[in-house]
Amino acid sequence: MKCRNCKSVITDDSLYCPVCGVRLDDERDAFDELEEEEELRDRKTKNNLLVIIIICVVAVLVIGVGGFFVYRSMQEEEDEKEIRIEETEESEEKSSEEKEQVDASKVDINVVDDRRCTLVGSVKKAKDGSRILSWSEGISVYGLDENSNRVLVEDVTSVYINEARLASGILDSVAANQKVKISGDLYIKNNDVHMDATKLMDENGKEIVLQKEEKNETSTVAASSGYILPDSDKRALTEADVRNLNLRQVNYAKNEIYARHGRKFNSPELQNYFNSQSWYKGTIEPDNFSDSLLSAVEQQNAAFLRNLEFSMASNGYQLDQ
Repeated sequence: MKCRNCKSVITDDSLYCPVCGVRLDDERDAFDELEEEEELRDRKTKNNLLVIIIICVVAVLVIGVGGFFVYRSMQEEEDEKEIRIEETEESEEKSSEEKEQVDASKVDINVVDDRRCTLVGSVKKAKDGSRILSWSEGISVYGLDENSNRVLVEDVTSVYINEARLASGILDSVAANQKVKISGDLYIKNNDVHMDATKLMDENGKEIVLQKEEKNETSTVAASSGYILPDSDKRALTEADVRNLNLRQVNYAKNEIYARHGRKFNSPELQNYFNSQSWYKGTIEPDNFSDSLLSAVEQQNAAFLRNLEFSMASNGYQLDQ
């Protein structure tokens, strides 16, 4: 504080100036007011700083806590996602294991190891014109698909019939709603059951045959002399040459090419047939026979007939060649 009279600096609480003696009441009051104002400003500044500090601390806490909860929420979502993925994988593995571990004792028809089967039903035509054998009560079939994978098909009420190995037109002789038995090889394709039919029987198990077919086979296949395809050793065969042959005749005609060169056969059916032919002289055991004995055109015809046979039935006629 300064004296208003002599401008001397007053350092104590004196009411009078120690230099000129002037009373210092007004200066003291002004100085006190100034000190109060400064103290007030200091308090306001400190309060403002405190408020700012508090706001910053609260903001840090809010951001930190919010960030923690956001992180925790994201982590929980990630954990739940991993759990769902693990559960899905476990479910798929379990489903796959269940498919692989089918209880064969609970399956109506199990043709996994042996596709041969006999089914009973009525012969009908499907919408696409193919033949089917149908029945009323659904059954389960455990078999192999076209890729040899094990497949279980449930509630099966019909099978598609591949009739290539049956006598031509024999299914046309079956009356509507007539109960028949059909034997053949079962397989599964596109989740449908198919059968390569080999035998058609009535409900009592008696084989159904066509008299006309038997007569043709007597004159063509079971003849005591001559050839099924007389020119198969001289010229390349065409579709016209084999148009009227059934599956068995195609197989016989194919083996006829080998029989011309004296090949013997492991199949009793084939051997008996060729033994009945006057031209046949079997001298070479099957294991000792070489295709090099065939001419180029004969090798070409054998391949042609082989491809035709297996296009008519997936397993061919199931004889030697």
